Amino acid sequence: MKILSVIVLVLLGMSLLGCFRKKTPPKTDPWPRFPASDNPNMAIVQLIFPDSFGVQTFFISPDRQHVFVLCSRISPRQKRAAHPSIPTKMDYLLASLDANGQPVAQKTWLNTDMNGRGLFFEVQDEFMLYLGNFLLVLNPQTLDILEKIPVHSPLYIAWKETERTHDEQQADYKKALEAVLQKENVYFLECWAGGQYFIFEQGVAGKRAAWMDINYEPESRTALKAQLPLMAANHNRPMPGDTLCKITDEAAYLHEIELLSGGTQFSYPNYKTRSIVQYEMMANAQKIRFSTTDKDNHALKVGVSDNGLLTSAGGTAWLKYEDMLFRVRGHQSK
Repeated sequence: MKILSVIVLVLLGMSLLGCFRKKTPPKTDPWPRFPASDNPNMAIVQLIFPDSFGVQTFFISPDRQHVFVLCSRISPRQKRAAHPSIPTKMDYLLASLDANGQPVAQKTWLNTDMNGRGLFFEVQDEFMLYLGNFLLVLNPQTLDILEKIPVHSPLYIAWKETERTHDEQQADYKKALEAVLQKENVYFLECWAGGQYFIFEQGVAGKRAAWMDINYEPESRTALKAQLPLMAANHNRPMPGDTLCKITDEAAYLHEIELLSGGTQFSYPNYKTRSIVQYEMMANAQKIRFSTTDKDNHALKVGVSDNGLLTSAGGTAWLKYEDMLFRVRGHQSK
């Protein structure tokens, strides 16, 4: 009797864990997993960058003749940090490619403190890269840095603030920012609609500066945008959000068609809900479908150029997935 009771308890426990639960099939079968697709006439080809560099972000030039790519890796020469708040030393690779993906120019910045995710944008005929604590003004032909515009931040870093408390530092920053807002030639620099923005002190090269807002609350953004003249960039970049995104770029488009359930998956220390995104894309007058999923800790979505463009000259489309960059083109293309 005891043995029977144990068996019943084990079976009950397995049932509660879902071992015998019948899985409900999704209403729609997932399309092929990116970088595969349902169109055999189209190729999705990864571009390989040297020395373990992974792609952070990219930018298709407005004339569609070039693609600028920022890659990064943790510097192999970094020294052990004395404090966990000290940024990791990073190596960066900045590359310019032609419309067919062939290298045009390249710069490498090794063992640098310019930490963080990069963001390309063009504003008032200047090509800029926001990286770390600087807006880097770049020569688009040579990738030389023409100017390093400092970005002032309200971020409190304890190991740097040896004399001031958090409240004192915030009060000092607020006072300095209020003084900047009283100056002439101060603009609301919007790197993309609804996204990253700065209070920007315009002027001669070497005298310019950018300031981050002290709280980035929606009300503060609205007030500053109404108060200051606007410098806008990357108008076509889509806003991230919970709704399915649709990007249109002339004859090309990228649409998130459906969000499917990917079930649950154990990811230490607990179970997490997983999802599948179904994509439809038009490029080179060809329609393709594919899917992405965050199962096994992968990224849920693909990324596009920082300015929202999808294609370079000739109709080749470009997509980023995780730390990889891909070209989407017909098999007959170069």
